[in-house]
Amino acid sequence: MTEDDFLSTWSTWQKAHSWSPDPGEVYAEPPLEILGYATKPVRLSRVPVFGRGLAVVAITRHPVDLMSDAVGLQAWVERIGKAVNGLHPPWKSRRPGAVLLTAVQLTPEPIRGEDEERFKAALGHWTGTRVVPAAIVRINLGQHAMASMMAEGLPRDMPELGELIDIWAGDFHRFVPMWNDTEAL
Repeated sequence: MTEDDFLSTWSTWQKAHSWSPDPGEVYAEPPLEILGYATKPVRLSRVPVFGRGLAVVAITRHPVDLMSDAVGLQAWVERIGKAVNGLHPPWKSRRPGAVLLTAVQLTPEPIRGEDEERFKAALGHWTGTRVVPAAIVRINLGQHAMASMMAEGLPRDMPELGELIDIWAGDFHRFVPMWNDTEAL
């Protein structure tokens, strides 16, 4: 699958589930290339004043200065959190309190079985903003593989996030083992 095909599938999903698309942006320091956002208001609580939230899906490229270890993933989620917080600042009128972030990374690095274990640290990581990581997805288009993890306790009125990850899981393999020359016959 090419990057254009992937983004086309994502765009179709946005329209089908009434998510609002936002254009991407590029940050030079620290490096972060966001290919696009999708946003949707969500209800986080029964109390109207405190219950407003915003769900955001951000599609990014793997930052060149970060590793794929737990520390690198935490830094990546923190960068996206700051970008999303700047795009949807809390001080503007009628802005939601919490922002639930689904961070998607297109990476050239191989997807490995231990990726999900690394996601646990990033999902529990405070971004320094009101942005809360709700799900993390890493996709390697060349390897045709993905790894993902969703946080527990997501609002019930957001089943489409699970559907989006399921769509991608149908298109990509999970934990494709790397070829090991020592095991070749």
